[in-house]
Amino acid sequence: MSLRRWTVLPPLDLFGVGTNLVESLEHYVLRQAWTTGRNPAAWFGRSIIGSTSFFCGPGTGFLSTIERMQELTGCSDLYCGTLRNLGGMSTSGRMGLTSRVRKWCPMCYGSWDDDKSYELLAWYMPHISRCPIHDCLLERVCRECSAKQRINRSYGRRRLCGQCGASLGGSGLYRDQHRYAAWAEAESLLLVQRCADPDRAECDHNACNTFANEAAKAILLDPNTPESVRHGLRRVVEHANGTGSDMDTLLNLSAMLGVHVVDALDDPIGAASRTLVWPGKGAVGVQDFSCEASRTRLAQLEDLAQRVGSEGERLCLPSLWVLAHLVRVNYQHVRRHWSPALTSYEQLLVGTDPKVRREIDQWHLGAASLVEELAIDAFDVFDPTWVSRELAKRMGGVNVRMYEALCSFQVLRLRDEVVSFHDGGAENINDS
Repeated sequence: MSLRRWTVLPPLDLFGVGTNLVESLEHYVLRQAWTTGRNPAAWFGRSIIGSTSFFCGPGTGFLSTIERMQELTGCSDLYCGTLRNLGGMSTSGRMGLTSRVRKWCPMCYGSWDDDKSYELLAWYMPHISRCPIHDCLLERVCRECSAKQRINRSYGRRRLCGQCGASLGGSGLYRDQHRYAAWAEAESLLLVQRCADPDRAECDHNACNTFANEAAKAILLDPNTPESVRHGLRRVVEHANGTGSDMDTLLNLSAMLGVHVVDALDDPIGAASRTLVWPGKGAVGVQDFSCEASRTRLAQLEDLAQRVGSEGERLCLPSLWVLAHLVRVNYQHVRRHWSPALTSYEQLLVGTDPKVRREIDQWHLGAASLVEELAIDAFDVFDPTWVSRELAKRMGGVNVRMYEALCSFQVLRLRDEVVSFHDGGAENINDS
């Protein structure tokens, strides 16, 4: 008769192993603490620092944490809830993950079952903005008070706002996605699945840099590569040889070559050797290189400039670069493709005091940030007093009148009308 091996902590299973719906190790540790009634700090001999790198990655310290948790629980597959299998991509700065602020699905929180529910590793990925289960937008702030939520909030209080105590669960919000954003999200889910597969070995630590180097060189050798692309790729090669390539570079180059990001990490030389496919000939269309998307965004900017110029008061008009930011088009690209409509708008701004102009631009940008962070529709009925107070916070306490708040939201409404009219969906593209 074989004796059962006793462990310090109960051998709770990590949910979703082998799928892209795997539980994050961050949540697993909090679930252990809730089950045992103990502070996780007692297991590691130090306080929890509240960053994703402590349990899931990216970083360097999380690798020893995985070993420690597996030793305490006797579960050998806990690394499947982390970024360990991505090799060099799991080091600090590569994934672009926020360290102390979390994302969540309001529908998952609203239907929470302590016996079956859990937080996904996918929620930690920077290019995943939707819940893989409900397809609604992930949220970053409380709907009641706009407070961000700490990554290490305890399991029992995790689904309540840490500031006002309101529930973080509720109905989901939905928004159309540009095809590149949808592709990047699908690729990120494949990366999560690779992390969750206990039968897959860890990627080579230099795979990302190798792929970036070889892919950039292959694209530079192609005679059809535009000069604007060549300039950016030379910087990619320099970056790969220096501090290393990041997730954005990996996604962009994979899209240009028509390969999966997972294949680029598993076989960087083979993936970089694929025949180059430019947008319009089967490729997904990368934000920086798609001519079709650029023309759409420029048309949106011209239309928006005309509408804002005809409807807005002179002192409330934002600078043209702010309008370009709202439709996600690079302002240097705008300068190279100038049009009479943009000249007309610029003339409306002549004579405005530079200090006043900077303040106007600041609260227009603040309103855009507010809409994006709260995932709200600019057409929704809102309280101008609350909006002006929120804008003041983003401007460092500067007084923002209700009239200014209304003007800024009117510009955003016009932006949404323009984007909808052109059917470009370019609000999710950012090449600035």
